[in-house]
Amino acid sequence: MPANYPGVGRKMYPGFLQHAGFVAMNPERHLTAHWNFYQNLLCGDDEDAEQHCRFCDEYNAVLDMAAEYYLETIRIVFQEFRLAEGMWEVNGEIVRPQDIKHTALFTIEGELDDISGSGQTRAAHDL
Repeated sequence: MPANYPGVGRKMYPGFLQHAGFVAMNPERHLTAHWNFYQNLLCGDDEDAEQHCRFCDEYNAVLDMAAEYYLETIRIVFQEFRLAEGMWEVNGEIVRPQDIKHTALFTIEGELDDISGSGQTRAAHDL
């Protein structure tokens, strides 16, 4: 839940909560990855251990967000489905992703990924 930080006047959604949410989606996988990391260190497998550290550096790099932005995104995208239903309005104009005709599209998905698992990016290419 968004909270005020001491000495700060606006409410924030702390990045550590977002990170905790990612981990909570698949705690077994995270536990196994850390156990394997520990085993790699014990066995002297520095290459695999370093690869794990590089992944963690990116995965754990989360930022705090302004609460207004976070809550507005949740409401518009996930509760009211405005983007999906063609009803999202910004500065008096309806957001129309279908009007984007010439842009690069690069999507990545991973079979075992918590956020973008197999098949989730196909919809973007079908647009």
